[in-house]
Amino acid sequence: MRRHHLLRVHEPVWHTTNRVTSYQQWLDQADLRSVYAAHRRWLQYFQWAVPGDRWVLKSPGHLWALDALLAIYPTPASSRRIATR
Repeated sequence: MRRHHLLRVHEPVWHTTNRVTSYQQWLDQADLRSVYAAHRRWLQYFQWAVPGDRWVLKSPGHLWALDALLAIYPTPASSRRIATR
């Protein structure tokens, strides 16, 4: 299984490890739609380069940017989103 971390620096997890307060303040105010648009383009490239049946994307970092995620990845009838506790 290949793992690609496309949003690494834009996730709250990065701040938790590196403790940069000014970065966290910036991230809290950032519009991440452009980041998710780039994420989508990368996934489209990966799908073209290595076709597969489906993608499974999981990261708790998406929880802090659901509005941006859903703006770029609207839910088609054939997809599922699962939230775990």
